[in-house]
Amino acid sequence: MQTNTGNYFLVKEVNHETITNLHKYVDTTVSRLMNDGKKAAVKVEEYKSPRSLSANGLYWMWLGEIAAYLTKKGRQADKDDLHDLMRHKFLGYNESRAVGKTIIERTLRSTTKLNKSEFCFYMEKVEAWAAEAGCLVTSPLESEYKQFLDKQDR
Repeated sequence: MQTNTGNYFLVKEVNHETITNLHKYVDTTVSRLMNDGKKAAVKVEEYKSPRSLSANGLYWMWLGEIAAYLTKKGRQADKDDLHDLMRHKFLGYNESRAVGKTIIERTLRSTTKLNKSEFCFYMEKVEAWAAEAGCLVTSPLESEYKQFLDKQDR
């Protein structure tokens, strides 16, 4: 079975039908590009599932807890400010780029592009930063984040 999302196919099992459909798609797309005088590239890579909504929800809950803790300690902060701070500290920036004649300066990397393991690694850093600041965030035992950490410990 395969799932087509835009120009990406998620191959869940390899069989004659899947291979045939991929060949047809690649042949058609490459032919169209080359007829337009363009080059084509085909990339096959390991699929890594994107971060989950539950992990994202836990992350935003943490940001709320950290913001409340810091505010209580006299250091005004909100979730959005902390989100930017965490991305600055732990994800870094995208390079500047040109769109037409406009230069878009460096921007903070987004968490939406992280896969599950990258997002959990990022959350580990956020959790450690919060603990260092004196704030112990809630970590439900049944959360996907805790399950991921348990797998890493094995």
